[in-house]
Amino acid sequence: MFTTMTSSDFASLIKGRKLDPGLLKRLNVAMLAINQLIEVADEKQLIDDAIRSWVAELKDAAYDADDFIDELGYEAIRAEAEAASQTATGKMLSFFSYRNPFKDGINGKLKKLLERLDGLIKLKNTHGLDVDTGNKVLTTKPPTTSLVLESCIYGREADKETIMNLLLSNDRSSDDLGVITIVGTGGVGKTTLAKLMYNDSKVQEHFQVSAWICVSEEFDVNKITKDILEELSGKASDNRTLHQLQIELRGRLTQKKFLLILDDVWNESDREWDLLQTPLKYGAKGSKIIATTRHLNVASVMSTTDTYHLNPLTSDDCWMIFSSCASLDGNLSARPELETVGRQLVEKCQGLPLAARTLGALLHTEQDVEKWEKILKSNLWDLHDEILPALILSYQYLPSYLKQCFAYCAIFPKDYRFQKEELVLLWMSEGFISSPEVEKEFEEIASEYFDQLVSRSFFQQSSGMATCFTMHGLIHDLSEYVSGEFCFQLDGNDLSKITTRTRHLRYARTTKDASRKIEDIYRARVLRTFFSSKAIWWNVDYKSIDNDVINGLLSTLSNLRVLSFYGYKVVELPNSIGNLKHLRYLNLSLTCIKELPAMICTLYNLQILIMQSCKELEVLPDSIVLLTNLYHLDLTETKLQEMPLQIGKLTKLQCLTDFFVGKRSGSSIKDLEELHHLRETLRIWNLQNVVDSADTFGSPLKSKKDLKRLELRWDGDADDSSHEVMLMEKLQPYVQLSSLNIDGYRGTTFPVWVGDSAFTHIVTMELAGCKNCYCLPSLGQLVSLEKLSIKAFDSLRTIGEELYVSTTSTENPFRSLKTLEFEDMPEWEELTPFVAENVGDTFPLLEQLYLTNCPKLRQTVSSHLPSLETLRIRDCQNCESLESLCNEEEIPKDLDSLTSVRISECPKLVSFPKGGLPARNLNDLALLTCSTLTCLPDSMDSHLPSLMELTVGQCPEIECFPEGGLPSKLQILKICACDKLVAGHMQWNLQSLPSLLYFSIDSNKELESFPEETLLPCTLTTLGILSIQNLKSLDEQGIQQLSALKELKISDLKIYRCPDLMAIPEEGLPSSLSSMSILRCPFLEQRCQQDKGEDWSKISHIPNLEIGHYNI
Repeated sequence: MFTTMTSSDFASLIKGRKLDPGLLKRLNVAMLAINQLIEVADEKQLIDDAIRSWVAELKDAAYDADDFIDELGYEAIRAEAEAASQTATGKMLSFFSYRNPFKDGINGKLKKLLERLDGLIKLKNTHGLDVDTGNKVLTTKPPTTSLVLESCIYGREADKETIMNLLLSNDRSSDDLGVITIVGTGGVGKTTLAKLMYNDSKVQEHFQVSAWICVSEEFDVNKITKDILEELSGKASDNRTLHQLQIELRGRLTQKKFLLILDDVWNESDREWDLLQTPLKYGAKGSKIIATTRHLNVASVMSTTDTYHLNPLTSDDCWMIFSSCASLDGNLSARPELETVGRQLVEKCQGLPLAARTLGALLHTEQDVEKWEKILKSNLWDLHDEILPALILSYQYLPSYLKQCFAYCAIFPKDYRFQKEELVLLWMSEGFISSPEVEKEFEEIASEYFDQLVSRSFFQQSSGMATCFTMHGLIHDLSEYVSGEFCFQLDGNDLSKITTRTRHLRYARTTKDASRKIEDIYRARVLRTFFSSKAIWWNVDYKSIDNDVINGLLSTLSNLRVLSFYGYKVVELPNSIGNLKHLRYLNLSLTCIKELPAMICTLYNLQILIMQSCKELEVLPDSIVLLTNLYHLDLTETKLQEMPLQIGKLTKLQCLTDFFVGKRSGSSIKDLEELHHLRETLRIWNLQNVVDSADTFGSPLKSKKDLKRLELRWDGDADDSSHEVMLMEKLQPYVQLSSLNIDGYRGTTFPVWVGDSAFTHIVTMELAGCKNCYCLPSLGQLVSLEKLSIKAFDSLRTIGEELYVSTTSTENPFRSLKTLEFEDMPEWEELTPFVAENVGDTFPLLEQLYLTNCPKLRQTVSSHLPSLETLRIRDCQNCESLESLCNEEEIPKDLDSLTSVRISECPKLVSFPKGGLPARNLNDLALLTCSTLTCLPDSMDSHLPSLMELTVGQCPEIECFPEGGLPSKLQILKICACDKLVAGHMQWNLQSLPSLLYFSIDSNKELESFPEETLLPCTLTTLGILSIQNLKSLDEQGIQQLSALKELKISDLKIYRCPDLMAIPEEGLPSSLSSMSILRCPFLEQRCQQDKGEDWSKISHIPNLEIGHYNI
């Protein structure tokens, strides 16, 4: 739909200009006719090339008319701003010295436009079309939902069982990585079947770690490796080389049984696949990869151990999907004719669940059998194209307001993961959103559009990322097909398809960005969208863009409504930014911008300004307050210290991520009172600059009902504590808040509202850097609180009952809390247990407890934490024992949920509770830098039967393992800088550990030969020998008996201190060895040089060699 306006609207907008109202009325009628003709011709253009060409010309002309209308509106706004600026500075007045864009005659330009539109409209008869024909069906808005219809899965039980058996089998004689390839045509359900495997509870229990990667057509080993790391670590990877990424990935997967899903693989290159799987081979036996692909050749390239051909569904199974998505469950008995037609429709889906699901979603609000028959008889079923006819039909019957939103998505690359807010903001900026209904915002309507496309299966939730969405490959193909030449993705050097009609362009940056490439875009002079893809910027060694190039871009493409320089190394914007009078959306995230030019104030249509991670940005121009249409201002992670004066004039702002309180001459917190519509997230910085309590009069936050996340931050010391308390009192937010962060507060106590039980929606809270506070607020009655962090309270000595309850509380405290963190608490000594009659348990659901840098803390944790899974204690120097974990009189069962314990830098920790640590489900125990710890927990073999990983580092007083030895399920054992323990290593009895796969020894000065015969079990697959300064030789017999050894890592052997010769054993190394690393061992490195080293023949059979940081 293109913008239409009545003549009266224009007359009021361009008051004082000589505009012929008759011409204006003709323009309005022509635009209405154009919109109707585009809708009427939409189906016929898919089967008639002549009509398709004519429709493209109609859209092109309508775009031009829309730009003309928008320019009129801009000039009206400019005139109002110029009139309002008479009291402003002379500098600001100079902004309005624009030439009149209609100096050649506004009526003359309008006449030419009308001639073109009228000529195109007259061609409707030639194509057999009329605005009164072509009745559309199914244009009513369906109820909105954000649910993904992946639950409508039928007919795959046998397929799932077969692949499940392959997936969980562990009895292969070969040590090769197991690769299962699911092969099938597009839309047959390969990805859905892989999801069933990935999310199955048995699979989750069988594999230690798992990752889901969408590969798509470009098989970029660097990107895929990075994506796997991010999936495993849960955090973004930095810009490292492939070698560095693979080293880290190898470390994360070594001896861990993993499952990796590679979805939608197209690669047929042996070399690329071999390179990708190098670090994957370090996983434990039984690790598996599932790859989905349309091509059998891909399975061959991947050395697939099992190939599963996924066949189309039966008609009955397809019918089950269709009827479920079409909501026919209760209608079939009363409406048998629907089933008759419905089953005929299902036959046309060719057994493809994607087609059945999409077609069912199309019809789920329509129960008129005549309309079903119309779809059944549609000519679109006869199309022989790569696009499924069922998908074309689903698009064809979308309401027009959804069609343009969907077609716009063609600017994204395949498998692009987008967030809802990202797309909603772009749609709003492009003018795709209808005028708001009563009490509805544009963003709310756009959000409903998005939900409708989800409910119709055009968008689906991304695997592994709950906040992201993707389009199925065939759905993406459909978006490209229907958008035609109006949307274009510029990848690499392909410029041939850019035309004068191109309106929306995504520019994928490469390392060869050049001014010539940018200038080639200029042929699309009416471009509306210049969008820099944020999907690939991390992999680009980008250069600065010449200012002349940017100036040329902004001067030439004056019709832009969306401009994104995301990730470009842009240092400054030229004044030509003021040419973009149509601009609604400007994204400068991750650029090097230091300040915005004053000409930014002339972008009166600007609604969205995103400057996320502009870490050089120091100031915003005061003139930005003239942008009265600004709706969304993202200032996340900038260097700003104050807001522009009178920022409160931007009364339409709904998103303001950060507000910086200025000093006496700067922005005042009072400005927040005028911003009535703020929602979602707000961070207020520099609250130390509020020097007058009257400055906060009116409680600027309490009325903002749509705020969900609030951060209050101070920076500096307090002069008047009572003033701070009064200030905090007036910063009380509305009770619907879900997250609260207070950092640097300088008062001695907190006001009552912090912890008030009326805040029933708060889920996370962090109190940090409150150095003057000597007590905590009562937080135990926040019924929804799940995560609480207390950090850097320098004056806090004791946490008493005031934390748990207020004077009127009767409910059990912290009933929902799952994570509790205390960090950097220099004076804190004690956490008083809560005891009260008729009140339930404290922390009944607590799963994670972190105690970091609490040097005076004596008592570590409560003795009754029934749900505790993870315990981390670091740098608690006064911690002498863990007796509080256990009841002295009897062994509790409260530790049964404990799975991971890591204790480090606790120099006074001497021992564990008498009798041991009764945690039968503990699988990970690490003890690091505990200089006085004399022993490990007693009875580890019986009390810790599930322990799989044990790390002991820099604990010099530990002399031996406990009586009874180590647990039999132990798989990983790491010993570092424990000289007394290593001195008795021949008594370790590691041969009795049938599951031990990984062993490393690090930082020892005594060993001269290692490993002695019978020391290590033959099950060992990875051996690390690190920083053993006096090691002179590898024990030949001890090495040779390790028949399962896959990886040997020798690092930091300081050979130059040893007079004796260092060499690989004469009998060589175990034949099972598949990987060996020798690092920072100069003498041994020389002997192992490829083809010429004396020991090269002893190691040349090993497939993966790393000698001195070089892969061989």
